[in-house]
Amino acid sequence: MKIFADRLCVCPSWCELPRDDIAHIILDPGLAFGTGTHETTAACLEWLAQSDLKGKSVIDYGCGSGILALAAVKLGAGKVYAVDIDPQALQASEENAKRNKITDQLVIAHPDDIQLPVVDVLLANVLLNPLQELAHHFADLVQPSGDLVLSGLLSTQVEECLEAYQSWFNMDEPVFKQEWSLLHGTRI
Repeated sequence: MKIFADRLCVCPSWCELPRDDIAHIILDPGLAFGTGTHETTAACLEWLAQSDLKGKSVIDYGCGSGILALAAVKLGAGKVYAVDIDPQALQASEENAKRNKITDQLVIAHPDDIQLPVVDVLLANVLLNPLQELAHHFADLVQPSGDLVLSGLLSTQVEECLEAYQSWFNMDEPVFKQEWSLLHGTRI
């Protein structure tokens, strides 16, 4: 069990929820990446827990277990899109959405099977190469002044990733967690 920004708890099903006054996600380890224990996922969850998502639209690109999409819904996002190219990730996201009773606010799909809207927040906790390849696409998906959150990057890969996004986003200083990093940018 882990608590983020005193607003969000990720808890396996066999643990008792610590408090009723914070959002919680029930999530067991499974086939898809994302339980909140890895530094990249934890950094994204921390960012989400510190953000005002009330009514905002969010894309979790490369959703894995769906943990970031679930967190966005639990923290007040209006509509959340969870996409992944891995069928096991989509299945895990569906199961986790059902377990957490949030299927109404969540759309789960392969990115080729959905026309994603322009959103307020786009999160992508994937690897450097896909992040570089998707830079222009992500720029098209984030509305002006919207937020982009990228993770899955080693600290040594930050500069390469920043170069791919600086044409479309004002990028903040990286956040480092051990050898991993999180990048946040605001759409120009």
